[in-house]
Amino acid sequence: MQFKSSFTASLVLIATAIGTCQAQWTEGEIELVCQTSNTSPTQSDALELANQIERMGGELCGKNQTVECWHVRSFGTASVNYCALPCAPVKTVADFIRRIANECPKSGGKVGGRVDVTHYSEGHIDLYHS
Repeated sequence: MQFKSSFTASLVLIATAIGTCQAQWTEGEIELVCQTSNTSPTQSDALELANQIERMGGELCGKNQTVECWHVRSFGTASVNYCALPCAPVKTVADFIRRIANECPKSGGKVGGRVDVTHYSEGHIDLYHS
């Protein structure tokens, strides 16, 4: 399943437990990899995409039993892939996109890159041009 919504109490508890785990991450488990070029998405599109992803609610989950990337959503020039097996709260993914948009060097108002997250089975979240 690519997207799960947490409308039931049990799923809300799972999302809360995952969110608690997120708060315990150390900087060494999260690596920001900036990859800005002329073809990167605009910073404003990346930030709006992060907002849209956060409003989806629930969790994002890997597919099958392999670390396989799948397209989460696009807005304007920005797209996001989720590449990890375990589930992650959408707020976590949105916050990572904001981190790329705000912390990576900009070139002509454009920004791109990925966040490598060892906590999520060596997974990563990509922000790239649509």
